[in-house]
Amino acid sequence: MCKRYLSCFKCALFTVFFSTSTFGLDEERLWLPKSYETLYLELKASAEAALKLERCVKVLRGTIDRQQSTKDHPVFRIQCRQPNGRTYNELVDGLTKETLTTPVIIEVPPTEEELAAMRAEEERKKKEAADQREREFLQACKTQFDSKTRVFENIELLNPKPEPSSFSMEAAAFMFDFDTRDINGTPLKYRAYCSVALEEEARIKIRKRRD
Repeated sequence: MCKRYLSCFKCALFTVFFSTSTFGLDEERLWLPKSYETLYLELKASAEAALKLERCVKVLRGTIDRQQSTKDHPVFRIQCRQPNGRTYNELVDGLTKETLTTPVIIEVPPTEEELAAMRAEEERKKKEAADQREREFLQACKTQFDSKTRVFENIELLNPKPEPSSFSMEAAAFMFDFDTRDINGTPLKYRAYCSVALEEEARIKIRKRRD
């Protein structure tokens, strides 16, 4: 008889421990005035809703909030302990069990149209960045080209804005075709090869061209 009593007692302790420790809700901390006792299940569900929040690690007290409630729409005030040990009151809608003090953010996956728009915007930004980098590389080459061709007279630059012969976000290469004349007035044709990289000065090589 004694062993059976102890076994039942242990079982009861296990049930209480499981219900309070595992789920974090001690129903003895829930209280309602007599005129609201029919709302107990709603109060319990509201306390459990508060416990699902990351900031509510333990329910210290739960009751009805008479100021926020109406006859047909109860609002419960759940006192919670936060992870830092501080307490706060979480208001919970008794009908929807929605936490009102700390709204739950529901992430809705984007639609196919939204994903397509996001990809298009990403591509637009990439192209914009690439175009800007290309302009910066070209300007660096143009500056170096002007410096290297000062010795020439009557230069006619045939392609002021050449397309890059190679390009990445780290480096690029351009070719400038230009005509000039020697001291005797003989036409001369040249091509300037420019290579440029991030945080490096553009380099120019000038060769005669045939076309």
